[in-house]
Amino acid sequence: MEALLFLRNPPPPAHMPRPALILLDLKLPQLDGALLLPQIRQLPDYQATPIIIFSGTPKEWEGERCLQLGATAYVQKSTDFAGFCDKVKGLLQHWLP
Repeated sequence: MEALLFLRNPPPPAHMPRPALILLDLKLPQLDGALLLPQIRQLPDYQATPIIIFSGTPKEWEGERCLQLGATAYVQKSTDFAGFCDKVKGLLQHWLP
């Protein structure tokens, strides 16, 4: 919920650029990430921003639905911390200049 409020605010000062990449967990405490995703995509400033969904749910169960809702990619969380860090590092290298 706080993320959506942040994204809806007017443009931040120059020293705080808009996010160039959004990492979104599917299972959020107050709002399901699958409900938040289309709301982010409706914001004009974020229609082309890459949004990567993270979830513990296997990709074959949720991946296609998230892509249809506007996700750029769907990543199943690793069961170990090192694997998770490797996935995040790879995503950052791929999506950020």
